[in-house]
Amino acid sequence: NHKYDTLDYMQIDPQFGTEEDLKNLIAKAHEHGIKIVLDAVFNHISYESAQFQDALRNGKESKYWDWFFVDGDKIDVERKNYQTFSIARFMPKLNVLSPSCKEYLIGVALHYLDLGIDGWRLDVADEVSHPFWREFRSRIKAKHPEAIIIGEHWHNAHSFLNGDEFDGVMNYPVKYAISDYLASKKNDAKKTAERLNYLFTTYRYENLCACLNLLDSHD
Repeated sequence: NHKYDTLDYMQIDPQFGTEEDLKNLIAKAHEHGIKIVLDAVFNHISYESAQFQDALRNGKESKYWDWFFVDGDKIDVERKNYQTFSIARFMPKLNVLSPSCKEYLIGVALHYLDLGIDGWRLDVADEVSHPFWREFRSRIKAKHPEAIIIGEHWHNAHSFLNGDEFDGVMNYPVKYAISDYLASKKNDAKKTAERLNYLFTTYRYENLCACLNLLDSHD
């Protein structure tokens, strides 16, 4: 039900609608000055995806073999000899530095930007390599310079905010500071101000303006 185990990035989940529905949503939203940002899951893919199933069937002979991190010459699902998101065997981790995997994922991002979306929120972005995100940003901004790129990062994301990866991040440190002050009462006003000031001095002003500030989320 969470939809983070993608079967086919180039097909809209029928429970959400069709590509035509997405185009209509984008058009209607833009008429009202609303931007559309999609959630990209590029760290892992579904066990049932065509790519993983091909690697499962054909082993090292599969053209998708280097898309995954496998310990051995064939995939053993029961032993789970491949890297996954968390401990979920049904979400194998992607090797985003595989040339063909990298091209596929960047192509996915460009496809939906070409359809008219306004940017990407990048799931578990801190578990994906810096070189991938640098090329991702370079390619996205070259064709869609106004597209926003926001990474999901639960902690200090300074290393991703040097101007060559993300515009901003989901601002969980703000969430923690506010909830610890207002809800759990862990911190007083002085300690809360210190935490917020630390964030202001850690992130560039431009990044702070592009952060997704939140008090709660599906996570």
